[in-house]
Amino acid sequence: MGDDIDDLIEEVTVDAYGPYEQLCSFRQVFEDTAVFPLAARIIGVDILVEEVDHEGDDLRGLVAICQRDGQLHTVSLLDVSLADPVDPETAQILAAYRRLAGADPPPRSVRRARRRT
Repeated sequence: MGDDIDDLIEEVTVDAYGPYEQLCSFRQVFEDTAVFPLAARIIGVDILVEEVDHEGDDLRGLVAICQRDGQLHTVSLLDVSLADPVDPETAQILAAYRRLAGADPPPRSVRRARRRT
């Protein structure tokens, strides 16, 4: 018996065969559903996630295109911790992706990332 996260993983990957297609399916769900920019933190630094992408590396998985101080950076989506306020649907998609990847849920930051342009 699964939970809501397992149900979401099943829904996203139902027609995906293998890691590449699973990652592409999750990337598409982020594009269609997630609210961007997404306030987040990476190693204690406030950032904005502008989008989620898959660069074709199944081992690296999905990446977050992040903005900090007017510059764009690409990091593993697994390294991103959400900052308040968090869109519940976006948080659930990220939790499902983390479970699919075998990663522990990250602690959510209580600090709000500042918008930077």
